[in-house]
Amino acid sequence: MEGKTTELKKTGDGDTGGGAAHHRAAGRRDAGRIVALLRRGLRAVSEAVFPSNIYCICCNAPIEPLRRYSLCGGCLSHLRWVTGASCEKCGRPLPESYWRRR
Repeated sequence: MEGKTTELKKTGDGDTGGGAAHHRAAGRRDAGRIVALLRRGLRAVSEAVFPSNIYCICCNAPIEPLRRYSLCGGCLSHLRWVTGASCEKCGRPLPESYWRRR
């Protein structure tokens, strides 16, 4: 093995084998994941302190934070709830003759 030289190709960033560049890239990916995780956590804390659903989604009237739906009592009373069979795709009520056959 004497007399043989090994040539290492230099990359543009001064790395000679890809190992350090690979570790830097992995570090950037991990940092990106950490930043994303922190952002989600901050959004959750912000939502807990300043809830976004304290106003009716229809008329923008203030509502109680513990309501099951983001609707005020007035808007909720105007909704027509589907009580029979309905289309699984769009929710449109189906005529009684349709669901009686099944």
